[in-house]
Amino acid sequence: LRRLWTLWELVLCNRPLLVLGPDPARCSDAVDALVSLVCPLRYAADYRPYCTVHDAAFTTLSDPSLPPASAKIRLVGASNPFFLKALEHWPSVLTLGPSSSSASASAASSSSAAAASS
Repeated sequence: LRRLWTLWELVLCNRPLLVLGPDPARCSDAVDALVSLVCPLRYAADYRPYCTVHDAAFTTLSDPSLPPASAKIRLVGASNPFFLKALEHWPSVLTLGPSSSSASASAASSSSAAAASS
């Protein structure tokens, strides 16, 4: 949340932004949340809530000879760490950590399993 203003500016000005998360659901949720930051304005560029290396646009996005500003797609969500290397020419990256709710659920299930085995 400390960088919310910067993220808002990136989205409002259609600057290239890669969102890298732990899974497709978190990536697409984050990209949708970023696009909603500019409401009631309409996001003016194309975006991919979740992109894979098999996506037809990946070749264009990962071409370092094309400046990121020339790409129609300006906001991309991915969970594959390869995107960090393939899109290293993109100026901005938002990396999401693991969700605290899944860590809590995992801790709760392991503690209840330990209690059941005793």
